[in-house]
Amino acid sequence: MQPHTSYLICATFFSGSALLSKVLSSTGAAGRPKEYFMARRNVHATTFQQHAAHSGSLPPFLCDEQGQVHVDSLAHIFEQGTTANGIFGANVMWDYFDDFICDLRRIPHKEIPVVDLLPAVFPNLHYIWVTRRNKVRQAVSLWKAVQEWTWNKERPLRSANRHLLSERKLVFNFEAIDALVRRILADEADWQMYFDICGISPITVVYEELEMAPEAMARSILHGLHIPVPDSLAFSHCSTKRLVDTLSMDWAQRYTTLKRQQENGVVMNSPNSP
Repeated sequence: MQPHTSYLICATFFSGSALLSKVLSSTGAAGRPKEYFMARRNVHATTFQQHAAHSGSLPPFLCDEQGQVHVDSLAHIFEQGTTANGIFGANVMWDYFDDFICDLRRIPHKEIPVVDLLPAVFPNLHYIWVTRRNKVRQAVSLWKAVQEWTWNKERPLRSANRHLLSERKLVFNFEAIDALVRRILADEADWQMYFDICGISPITVVYEELEMAPEAMARSILHGLHIPVPDSLAFSHCSTKRLVDTLSMDWAQRYTTLKRQQENGVVMNSPNSP
């Protein structure tokens, strides 16, 4: 199916893009957004992409493991991500945005500037920018996922991985969380720079607001995408239960305290001790 309207959800890891995709998919009228454009050849290149590889539910890819674009790959992705009303959606993380662009350039006749490339590939393109106010909580969630090898508690681990992880204890690491906070901020700054350079005004979604009122947010996005929304639109069951537990909250508070001490020049004794 060739869509007549498309959108890209631009995000950083654990910013709320998975929840947003779930909410939009549940409408049945806003495409079926997934991370279709994570480069398969780079799936094992970073720790974060390893989790997607081990989740057992990878979506179709634009490229194969050698980075070759198949003639029907994009058509297949459009078919997978487009709802009956002709709306296509996909998620893109800044972590692999450059690879995404390089892959698109392998499609014949796409040697054009980036500002024109994406609209040439995706008809009537819109951008949705999803961000999370609490960057510390975001980094903590990401650090836990790195150790757990899982993105989502609703997606069970393979039995072999579950056995290996059952004996592991999650470990607080100030330096790791601090590095992830800085990476998240840097990636968001890069997204903002891209929007500014290309003259893009994305639809902005704040994770904390999405979590509180998912249906209202979905209706607002549909309106922004100029998708007719009947008053009788029925949202499928879509859980928005937060994946925040006591450990996450404790780690976030612990990191914040240690960071404040660091900024005030206080010597931290064994910041990673249990």
